[in-house]
Amino acid sequence: METSSSSTMRSAVSISDNALILRRCDNPRMPTRIHHTNHRRPAHVYLREWLEYRALTAEQLAGRLETSKSVVSKLLNGRQRYNQDWLERIAYALNCEVPDLYRDPTAPTRQELLDRATPEQLKQIIDFADYLINKTGSSDK
Repeated sequence: METSSSSTMRSAVSISDNALILRRCDNPRMPTRIHHTNHRRPAHVYLREWLEYRALTAEQLAGRLETSKSVVSKLLNGRQRYNQDWLERIAYALNCEVPDLYRDPTAPTRQELLDRATPEQLKQIIDFADYLINKTGSSDK
């Protein structure tokens, strides 16, 4: 039975970082480097803006999420990552959908913009959308 010593151990990171203990490989052509996920630029979640939009404090959101204010603070300050569970819980607590968290709540939605358009503007929007969708790149359209 082979035992692993600290000299054969490459590195270790926490399981929460979605990584495993890496060991040196005997195959010189086998890549051993795994890109760490901390270097990804996460999508911006407009949590602070949604709190302001709903006139809620971090403490009130923590109560709705049944968690501590410090967890909400970590989410707000980027010290804790969002996962699907957090996003769904936050969206439910803020009475919105998960995709809404990725947009500024004060920015008009597509539907709100269309609702404000006059009938003539709506026709122009539809004609332009039809043109873009059906554009072939040739001179016949």
